[in-house]
Amino acid sequence: MACQKKTLLQEFLYYNSFNILSIIGLSVYILADTYFISSGVGTTGLTALNLALPVYSLVNGIGLMLGIWLAMPVTEALVLALGLVFLSRLSRAGNLMPAPDSISDSLTASCIFRLQYELCVL
Repeated sequence: MACQKKTLLQEFLYYNSFNILSIIGLSVYILADTYFISSGVGTTGLTALNLALPVYSLVNGIGLMLGIWLAMPVTEALVLALGLVFLSRLSRAGNLMPAPDSISDSLTASCIFRLQYELCVL
């Protein structure tokens, strides 16, 4: 069975379709919730819902941003550690000559990208 190469559009649709479906699901949930609150509680419930949803979205957005921001150093450290293990195995096998240069280059590039990210955030 031959492995078929996906086009850029197919990959884009594959990775973004789940995000779009989750946004549609959340919108349908909010609409249904609004309908049931308006029929059960009335205008007071709708007022409370309209005040609570933006606060929920703000807290959710801040939480996502902080979670991704705080996970970046852990991910960088993990990728660097896995890269070092891979490079050391290659150098032991004799397939790689300048392992220390590759390690220092990847560490330098990681520090530069991290510094640029920190400056953009601040």
